[in-house]
Amino acid sequence: MKQPKKSRLWFNDGSRVRLSPKHAEHVWYYDFVHLRTHDGRAFRTLNDIEEFIRQCLANRVKRRLTAVDVVDVLTDLFI
Repeated sequence: MKQPKKSRLWFNDGSRVRLSPKHAEHVWYYDFVHLRTHDGRAFRTLNDIEEFIRQCLANRVKRRLTAVDVVDVLTDLFI
């Protein structure tokens, strides 16, 4: 399946759809990347990125990432 394109950041009337970062530590996002090794075994990476300076705050790599793993990474970052 094709991944849907990202929607625009603003509407024609000037109102915002998503937050645009104003300074460091203002907007974060996390992304899952699914990859395979040369022998066909799958693994996932969870990347937490700070939007303003485009710095990777955390990177978790596992064969299986659960919701508990995501919550653990986010709580570590919040603390």
